[in-house]
Amino acid sequence: PSSPAPASPAPASPSPPQHQFQAALVAEKYLLLEQVEGSSLCRCVDVRTQEEYVCKVVSRDCSSLLQAHYRLDGHPHVNPIHEVLVGDKRVYLIFP
Repeated sequence: PSSPAPASPAPASPSPPQHQFQAALVAEKYLLLEQVEGSSLCRCVDVRTQEEYVCKVVSRDCSSLLQAHYRLDGHPHVNPIHEVLVGDKRVYLIFP
């Protein structure tokens, strides 16, 4: 008679991915939080008012992006820019 096969270990329960994230303060005004899942945007909060916004971080040579955005300003399918912050290496576009 053949012996029964050894029991296989129970599968481990899936654990959520562990993302290292550090919040960053931009222009002493906005606290950048985690990236919005499935996009290149980050959540951010105005540290004075606690209002939540969305931030797109781009390189400083983004003038064509800004020009295109302002050409479409007021279009119903384009979010208006709330504020533009220019840092040493990056530009932070804040959207409502």
